[in-house]
Amino acid sequence: MKLPPIAQLPDCVKGGIRLAVPVGGACLLGLSMRGRLGGIETELGNSFSLACQWAAVSMAIISSPVTGTAAKVGLERVLGTLIGGWLGAALWKISSNAVFLGCAGLVIAFTSYILGAKLKLQYGVGKLLVLTYLIVIYAAAANPILWVALSRTTGICCGVVAYLVAAIFLFPTTGSQLALDSLNAALEATVLTSLSKYKQHMEEAKTENRLGIWRGRWSWYVPALPCHGSSKRSHMPKKQLNEVEAAIRKVIRTLWALRLAIVEGFDDSITATLQQRYPYGMLQELRDASLAALQDACTAFVVAGPVQHWLKPESLDRFDAVASRFLLISALQRNLMAAPFFPVPTPAAAGEPSADPVAVGGDAASQQREDRVQARSQALAAQRDLLAVAAGYFFPPSDAGYFAKVRWYSFQFVIAQLADDLRRLFEAINAVLPKLPASQLRAQHQEVPVSKSSFIRRFHGLNARGLNHG
Repeated sequence: MKLPPIAQLPDCVKGGIRLAVPVGGACLLGLSMRGRLGGIETELGNSFSLACQWAAVSMAIISSPVTGTAAKVGLERVLGTLIGGWLGAALWKISSNAVFLGCAGLVIAFTSYILGAKLKLQYGVGKLLVLTYLIVIYAAAANPILWVALSRTTGICCGVVAYLVAAIFLFPTTGSQLALDSLNAALEATVLTSLSKYKQHMEEAKTENRLGIWRGRWSWYVPALPCHGSSKRSHMPKKQLNEVEAAIRKVIRTLWALRLAIVEGFDDSITATLQQRYPYGMLQELRDASLAALQDACTAFVVAGPVQHWLKPESLDRFDAVASRFLLISALQRNLMAAPFFPVPTPAAAGEPSADPVAVGGDAASQQREDRVQARSQALAAQRDLLAVAAGYFFPPSDAGYFAKVRWYSFQFVIAQLADDLRRLFEAINAVLPKLPASQLRAQHQEVPVSKSSFIRRFHGLNARGLNHG
């Protein structure tokens, strides 16, 4: 999907536009209306001009690339401004004595810092409360205290609201979408860094509510006001997304183990043997099928487009089938190779009793027992030699052949583990997609469960004997 030119602007340019529009509007409104309200010589004109000034300052302070972060900082600023501003006005009305106001400032600074640390509102309560109190009581010496408090608090609150409106409609960047983008990037490139960013953006997503979907494709978010509360259906499903994160980590670890198993490759003789014993292009087919499954998982969280309620399992079923065939061939080859050296006991044939004399005691009986033990030992030794020769047909009886055998069997086990991890990843994604805020707005959707593969069980069953002798 080709984006319009304006959507291809760098993020810094988008952020600059998002900040410049409300700041420019506040400055233009304050300067243009100041003269019509009597100029700075009148209380109304001066207060209105100062309110617009504080609104512009607030916009610059709370500006953030993420809507949720701007909402959190803005709400803290409003809270600290209202409490500090009107507290300063009330104390000034009680007494304008410098000692009284100074002692009150000491108590307010200490109390606000403690409350900010306890409530985890260090910016709003811990800093802005005492800052607004100081601004109001010092400005009250030259202006009426009520006009000072009203202009500061009203201007800051209006500035916060205006910037949040701009953040919603001007190139919105939400923590919810960044969390999904980070999961997407975790499957493609920098895994640990992307998963760390995912956790960070999930904290930002807590302060956002989904407003709706525009034209069936683009989602709109608004700040989640704590005083209003909201339904869980408008928030990101944190538990299910954390399960997706855990599944991604397992897939990445398995892929790394797969790389370590075959990173050194095999020499020409072993490669030729493998080519004779497996269908042509089977490893290539394994690679293509696993990449297709990973690609489907990457496209599960779309940025813009129709809402996706489940992840179709066709690519996973294809990889399951290829891996099952590969492991089945490997198990059958090992079992067939070992079978001739472990004959199945058969019932003794009925016949006439022997007329040969049988020793019943003395030296003759002891000699017969010794002969049977010796014959059994020789048979076991010959069997071990034959097994060593049989193993040599697949891997040469040398150090290089031994390490090649270990890597090849490790590769088979990791392929089985990868199929299981991919299935769990698909199940985790299918569990989270219907619970995303976008999916909640679509009433009709169908859950398509990923069929649980049983080829690992079959693989281990077939190898109950063969793996012990390979």
